[in-house]
Amino acid sequence: KAKHDQLAAAHGPLQDELASMKDKKAKAEKEVVLRRTELQSAMESSSRVNVVQLERIRHLTSLNEELKGKVAELTLQLTTERRATQAAAAPMLRQVSSWTEGVGPQPSVDESHLVQPAPLEASTNTVASEVVRLQAEKKTLEEKVLAMQHDVETLENQLFERSSELQHVLELHAHCNQALTAKAGEVSKAQEEIVRLQMLTASQEQRNDGNDREDAEQMVAMMQRNLDEMQDEVTQLQTKNNQLRDAKAKVETELCKRMAELKRGASWTGPTQAQMDELTQQTRHQADHIADLQTQLESMQLDLAKAKEDASSSPAQVRSVLNTHFPTQMQADAVEMVRQTTTTTKQPPSAAMDSEVGYLKQQVRELRDQKERIQDELTEKTVELQRALDMHSRMQRDSVQQLNEMEATLEADSRRTAVLQAKLECLEMEKFEWDELMRQGMERTDADAAEKKMLQDAMETLRKVNEEVVVARIEEANAQHSAEIMSLKSDMETALEENEALLREVKELAAKASFENSDMGGLKSQIQELKHEIQHLQYELSEKTAEMDALVQRQGQNDAEVALEAALQVKTKDVQAKTDELRVKEEELKSMADELQAKTDELQAKTDECHAKADECHAIHDQLVECQKEIESLKARVAQHDESRNDEMEVLLQQRTDEWMAAKDELAKCAWELEHLKTQQAEAAEKAKEEAAAAKVEESPEAKQAEEDFRLARDQMTSFEYEMEKLKRVNRDLEAKVKELDEKLTSTSTSADGVEQMKKENEYFQHELVETKMKLAQLQEKHDDLASEHKRIEKEWLLLKIQSAESALKAQKKK
Repeated sequence: KAKHDQLAAAHGPLQDELASMKDKKAKAEKEVVLRRTELQSAMESSSRVNVVQLERIRHLTSLNEELKGKVAELTLQLTTERRATQAAAAPMLRQVSSWTEGVGPQPSVDESHLVQPAPLEASTNTVASEVVRLQAEKKTLEEKVLAMQHDVETLENQLFERSSELQHVLELHAHCNQALTAKAGEVSKAQEEIVRLQMLTASQEQRNDGNDREDAEQMVAMMQRNLDEMQDEVTQLQTKNNQLRDAKAKVETELCKRMAELKRGASWTGPTQAQMDELTQQTRHQADHIADLQTQLESMQLDLAKAKEDASSSPAQVRSVLNTHFPTQMQADAVEMVRQTTTTTKQPPSAAMDSEVGYLKQQVRELRDQKERIQDELTEKTVELQRALDMHSRMQRDSVQQLNEMEATLEADSRRTAVLQAKLECLEMEKFEWDELMRQGMERTDADAAEKKMLQDAMETLRKVNEEVVVARIEEANAQHSAEIMSLKSDMETALEENEALLREVKELAAKASFENSDMGGLKSQIQELKHEIQHLQYELSEKTAEMDALVQRQGQNDAEVALEAALQVKTKDVQAKTDELRVKEEELKSMADELQAKTDELQAKTDECHAKADECHAIHDQLVECQKEIESLKARVAQHDESRNDEMEVLLQQRTDEWMAAKDELAKCAWELEHLKTQQAEAAEKAKEEAAAAKVEESPEAKQAEEDFRLARDQMTSFEYEMEKLKRVNRDLEAKVKELDEKLTSTSTSADGVEQMKKENEYFQHELVETKMKLAQLQEKHDDLASEHKRIEKEWLLLKIQSAESALKAQKKK
């Protein structure tokens, strides 16, 4: 029970927390829904505004383009008119002097025979006056266009303001909907509460007095009336909401129509007088309906007050009022049984009935407060609706005025365009005359084109002569390159000879490796013997320690103790001497290992230098091969494109040959450096061998064997690595040469004998390549075996060191 009580006490706060969390979650979900609806409405309004603005911008750009086109046409007309006036001007007459001029007296000329130039008429129909007038009209048109653009911008701003006001109306509508849903929920809760109270009163009527039952029925009837009033108010609010929705839909349709008419550039006459009258009638009807609701509310309040005063009404009347205004949800039999019990039995009142009556009065007060709140919200919504309708009417008046102004400007522009169209027709006639003059100019250009063609034919003959000279130069360059290819073949033969020498060296190294493998067997056997000797010494040392322990236990006999102590001292001296010898040998082995490590590091550095030089040589050889390929490609281009610029090709060929010669020199230099490094490495190996031979004289047989085994294994591994790298380089060189020969076979068009010889050489090199690959694989296997053997020897050497150290520690402990 105690545990159950503890669990119940812990479960209570958990349930409270869970309920609070659920409430918070519900509130958060409601807030999320509200914010989502607000955001959606804002996005829709912004998208509508953006669409409207984009459409207006497009319309304005189209108008601007049309005006620009008209301006361009007017400028063309002005230029054509100026040219026409210049052409129509009379040419000046030249004065021709006679051979008798200045000789003798000058004859007098009758003034009647003189030709006077016609005076310029000061009429307004001249071309200059027309040009000035057109320019003035152009300026006026531009000013009007600017004014129209300004009007359009102001109209856009006003429409944006109207859209924001409409958005505010929509937000008010959403708020009204939310308030209606909340009130509907409250009404449903109140109805459920009334049903519950009615059931309670029906059950308590059996135990209570008739007067108390009548009071309860009166209270229920009063609550039913209040509920009916609230339901009527909810229905009125719903009707007003529907009216608001219809008004919003009408406003949206009217705005859409206006926007469509603005896009089409058509005139909009605005709402008719019938629509305006309809809207005013709707507003009046709504105002009348609101007044009726207020009068009904006042009458209902009066009825409620009368019902409170009339406390002496009969139960039958109360039941009839309840049945008429609020039909019960109980079954008919249950209701009859409750009525019979109430009529037959009357019990005295109790405290429970008083509490229920107080509760019912409190519910009535709450319902009255809710009714007042609903009334206040209804007044607020009516005020907001009236403001929205006033705003809508103001927007309609402004838009109608602006559209009328736009229609007037458009009509004026249409008249001006008609005048300009007539002028354009006149200018087209003048354009026809200029086209005739243009045709005559085209005939002259045709004659010039024929002369140009003759000049082009002469240039073609000169180009052919130049091409023949260039072809001769290319043939000379080809002969030079064929000589260079022969020299490359000789270099390839020398490389093959070097390859054969390397193969011989590889065979010698393989023989040395086999000999060193045989020596490795002897070294292994010696290492095993050393191991056995060390184990034997360890076994003897353990026996002596056991004997020493036994002698310590037998201290009763003095003579035996003296003898045993002497024997023990002799044995300990022997063991100490042997441990000292092992320690000395270990130090010698460490020093020898350090010296060998230093020597191997030096050899490794030298081999790395050799590898670097070899890599440089290989890179230079690759550059040489690339240069040769580029030379061959350039030759192919020269053969295919004889009509290209041969001077540039000659320059490129000269550059490639210079690069090839420089690479060849660099390759020779690297080969000499490689040989020099090889000799240095051989000298260093000989010096290491001499030093090892000198050290062999001073070392003990076990240390000599271990050091020699370690040194030989390391030397073999380094030599085999070097040989493997050398064979890999040779293999790469052979592959490059084989590819080069294949390219030469495909590119060159030699005779059949030359082709057969090249095929044989290719087969030989292929065979050599396969053999070198096989040898390389064998050497790789041997290298792996030697590496594993080297690792095993190092492990054994470490074990010997560890054993010697353990023996030294045991000897120190015994001392």
